[in-house]
Amino acid sequence: MVSWLFSIMVSIWKNDLRSKATETRVLSVIREIPEVNSENQKILGKIFLSEVLTAMKQLNPDQAAAITLTSLEGHSYRQAAEILGIPQGTLESRIARGRIALGRILEGQTTNEKRLQSRSGKAS
Repeated sequence: MVSWLFSIMVSIWKNDLRSKATETRVLSVIREIPEVNSENQKILGKIFLSEVLTAMKQLNPDQAAAITLTSLEGHSYRQAAEILGIPQGTLESRIARGRIALGRILEGQTTNEKRLQSRSGKAS
């Protein structure tokens, strides 16, 4: 019975991952970062966060869950693997593949922004 309830909780959590609630939690974390001391840095941080959240929505849900549990919610790899009901090695693999995918997605966004800027005559 416990594993059944746990499976339901994980499914609910994965659905929440795709919702606005995740954005709100992450924004609250960004506000608490002590080294962000100027308004420009805060704005740039929010812009980057928005880009990362958009990219996270494009990830495989299993990869997004692994990254969210460890990087955003601060769980250890062992804890995150237990929460998801998978071996720790599988979790580590999902995190690695997810980070690579995030990097590619974010790199593609930067490339697309530069193309748009060059077409509009703006230099970066």
